[in-house]
Amino acid sequence: MSIKSDYVGPLNVLARVLSSHPDKEKRNASEAIAFAERAAELTGHKDVRVLETLALAYAANEEYELAISAAQKAQSIATSAQNDKLAERIGRQLKIYELQKP
Repeated sequence: MSIKSDYVGPLNVLARVLSSHPDKEKRNASEAIAFAERAAELTGHKDVRVLETLALAYAANEEYELAISAAQKAQSIATSAQNDKLAERIGRQLKIYELQKP
């Protein structure tokens, strides 16, 4: 799938779907990473939800160090914004990524 877009929302949704679709045949981690990285770039790596998706995409491709880094950045932003529920949710995902790390 080749999409050149400057629209963060669709890029983020595509990345999330390609990372975690229930049908494994419809997953494509490398494309998910490309879309999520573009969305992160467009937001200056400051959008928590985009960084969450980026972490998910990296994890789907078994790139756990990168997943951890993206999740930590997302959690830091959520904490700074005093969004404790979001920070806690990201923290739970972060623990999962850390457990998968070889």
